[in-house]
Order: sequence, then C-alpha cells, then structure tokens
Amino acid sequence: MALTPIALPQDVLDYIRTVFTVADDRLAAKLENIPTLHEEFLDLSLIEALSDYAVPHRTKSDTVVDIDIHFVGGG
Repeated sequence: MALTPIALPQDVLDYIRTVFTVADDRLAAKLENIPTLHEEFLDLSLIEALSDYAVPHRTKSDTVVDIDIHFVGGG
C-alpha cells in the first residue's frame, strides 16, 4: 500500500527550507575554512546550527513547527 504524502502549507515548507539553508551555509563555511574537519565536528556543528531553531515556531498558517535535535553518535 503506497503512502500518500501530507500536503504542508507553503509557509511551513519555506520555514523548514530557511532553517536548513542557514545550517547548510554555516557548515559549508566551516568546511571551506578548515577542509580537514572530522565528521564528528560537522555533526556537532549541524546540531549547533539547528539549535537556534529548536523552539516551536508558529507560521502564518497557524501551523507549529518543532524541530527536535538529538545526537546519537559518538563512542
């Protein structure tokens, strides 16, 4: 049985794209400045970038977007 994708309001998609674009830009800048970074540092940098948005955000369409961040790596 095929799953039908959920239609999200455009402002929700725009918000999520903005969050991940900002995070991508921050990580790309780190890689550009220090190309020998270890993968774990990039993982933690992504978490750091997303943590700026780790509180519930209500969009204009009255949809609440909540980005949960968990680090399950290491060891």
